[in-house]
Amino acid sequence: MTKQSKQNLLYSILAMFFLYFISILSGNTIWGNILSPIVAFLSSLLIFVSIKQIANYKLYAIFIFLSTLIWGIADFLWLIYDNILFIDPSNNYFINTLYVLPNLFFVILLTHYVFKNFNKWHLYQILIDLFTVSVTSTLLLWSLIFSKAGIQFHFDFNCTLVMVFVFLDFIALTEIGLIFLSKGFKNTYKSEIFALLGIIIYAWTDYYYAYLTLLTSYEPNTIIDVVYMLCNVLFAISAIYEVMHPTVVEITNTNELPENLRKPKKTVFLYIIAFYLFYLIDFFSLSTFINTTAICVLYWVLTTAVRANMLDKLLLRTEKKMNEHLEYLVAERTKELNLTNQHLEEISNRDTLTGLYNRRYLINYLDLLFNSNSNKPFALLYIDANRFKSINDCYGHETGDKVLHTLGKRFSEHCTPNCTAFRIGGDEFAVIIENYKNKSYIKIVAEKILEILQIPVYVPPYKFTITASIGIALFPEDTNDKDILMRYADIAMYEVKYSNHKNDYLFFDKMLIEKMN
Repeated sequence: MTKQSKQNLLYSILAMFFLYFISILSGNTIWGNILSPIVAFLSSLLIFVSIKQIANYKLYAIFIFLSTLIWGIADFLWLIYDNILFIDPSNNYFINTLYVLPNLFFVILLTHYVFKNFNKWHLYQILIDLFTVSVTSTLLLWSLIFSKAGIQFHFDFNCTLVMVFVFLDFIALTEIGLIFLSKGFKNTYKSEIFALLGIIIYAWTDYYYAYLTLLTSYEPNTIIDVVYMLCNVLFAISAIYEVMHPTVVEITNTNELPENLRKPKKTVFLYIIAFYLFYLIDFFSLSTFINTTAICVLYWVLTTAVRANMLDKLLLRTEKKMNEHLEYLVAERTKELNLTNQHLEEISNRDTLTGLYNRRYLINYLDLLFNSNSNKPFALLYIDANRFKSINDCYGHETGDKVLHTLGKRFSEHCTPNCTAFRIGGDEFAVIIENYKNKSYIKIVAEKILEILQIPVYVPPYKFTITASIGIALFPEDTNDKDILMRYADIAMYEVKYSNHKNDYLFFDKMLIEKMN
């Protein structure tokens, strides 16, 4: 069914309700009995066709639909008994039981609504609201109905039913009061307001019906039945309004106060004014007015205390979250700075052309090894690319840089985990070998270095074959001094470079010093 069709159906309901109201005013009981189930059935039909398009309140719409449908069935049976079978329906147990079922549905849907929103509300404030509403409702119920003279209690089926729906209405009104105190009128959606207003009017009409029944003065097809039917119309309006203007449920912000913690001054003031008006028109006795006013004042005091306590906790929680966020930002910033410093440190320790560690890092690394007090042996290899200066001179520094970059890449790719490679000068490199077993291992590494350096380097259109001279000094075998170890490796390297075996390696020997001298 389209929205326009639903609107037309609503207009039909309003028209039928108006005719029903006229028939009741004119005292035409036949038309009253006929139009009453028609209005109820049309209202239930409108709610039923709207259920599919209701997203957030589908379950509640189903309960409202059942209540209007059952009311229509009860009114239809009343019509049959009263105008066709000519049997008094007021004493029919089945019909009277049907009229109680809507009260049960109201209590079920309201209870579900309260529990659904329970996590949005503060527990202590719920207890305060529940106490205030229940005690106030009890005083109102007693003052307006049960304290009146002439009420007679009969322990028969109808009187028992009256007590049942009075009890259910009391629960429904208490829950509605809890909802309005917790959500506030402004935060209650319009479709909710129509439905809740219908239940409020229905419950208070029930109270008046109970009052008339206990006085044995209830007459069917009077204004009280019009008010009942008005509730069904309000339920239909609530459904069509939710279809036309769907409710958008807002997500609760955990940083804010619970929904039911609001400033109570305005609410308390309005309630006291309302109770005072009841007193002025003799709905209340003076004692009832004093008691309800005292309850409102107590509600204001307790609510203010709970709200102040919650505000303090919220402030502390907010401050804690801000501090945690600030600490997180500081930690992240510190982490970024550390990474930046590590990156800068890495850059400062790297040779930009080859990507190998530079001379600065070699010296720091040697300091680390010498200061470790572990006395673990290691070997320092100095490596010089023979006649590399001629490449720069003949082919240009750009070509020479490309050759050096290729050599550096080979060092990086072929160095074993216990070897660390460095570029310490123009065409000079160094390698530190740690955790070696014997000199044979060092010889294997040195021969491997010579081998990888001799692989031709292609810099189109040129091809270069590089040879190298390698000098090797050992710690602690040769010396325990860093500077002397570096000097010994350098001496051994130059011994190879200026000998007849330019593509070779040599271990430092004391004889080299004597030879130099």
